[in-house]
Amino acid sequence: MAELKIKIPEEIGFFKQVSDIDWSILASKLIKSKLDRISEVQRIVAKSKLTEDDVKEISDEINISLAKRYNGLLAKSSKRWFVLDRVVVDVNVVLSSLLTKGDSLKVFELNFLLNKFDFVAPEFLLTELERHKEIFLKRSGLLREEFDKVLDFITEQITLIPEEEFSKSLPGAVKLASKHLKDMQYVALALELKCPIFSGDKSLKELSGVEVLNPKELLSRFWIIINSLFRFKYSLSCKIKFNSFLSIYTTPILSM
Repeated sequence: MAELKIKIPEEIGFFKQVSDIDWSILASKLIKSKLDRISEVQRIVAKSKLTEDDVKEISDEINISLAKRYNGLLAKSSKRWFVLDRVVVDVNVVLSSLLTKGDSLKVFELNFLLNKFDFVAPEFLLTELERHKEIFLKRSGLLREEFDKVLDFITEQITLIPEEEFSKSLPGAVKLASKHLKDMQYVALALELKCPIFSGDKSLKELSGVEVLNPKELLSRFWIIINSLFRFKYSLSCKIKFNSFLSIYTTPILSM
């Protein structure tokens, strides 16, 4: 029977002290706990009554509110920094994850499991989401506890970047996004970090100078990892569930 082996560097002395632990069982429990949480999120989202029109309306309102705040920071300075696989998250993909159908949630589910992307967003994104929570609850039909579980699942994967870290790039963002000023905070952050934007906004795809990836395009970035995982057969207790879970994502990727 094939096995998935993990090589641990010798310099990590901790593992020598606990060499009697069955790491296969530990790995099995870790994977199962992640899959169980994803299943819970999927169960909740399946009940959502939120529509694509709701997502566009609410995300536009949030982005306009954010743009007004960042519009006053054009003169401030910031430093430049870059991390591989960092991606700026637009609020519309966060809201789209609450739709019963769509690929946005699949991106966050796979990233939770495989940890490929370092998602980032302007720090006031969560403030605006909280401010609009009652609208979400009313239109989605979800209980507050259910909504919070899904939102926590997503936002735990997003690092919030302080405004002073990317305010220097706001003038350039305003020029690039002159027809989409409600999105200037995402463009500025992408310019500052030299990374793409994860967004389902079709009009944002028209921008030049910044790469914008929609949910299907970002899902395709997971293909290399998923392809390598399918080469293994898991003898752990979560074998069937894990392979079934991955098959959900390979179908849309292969059909692109």
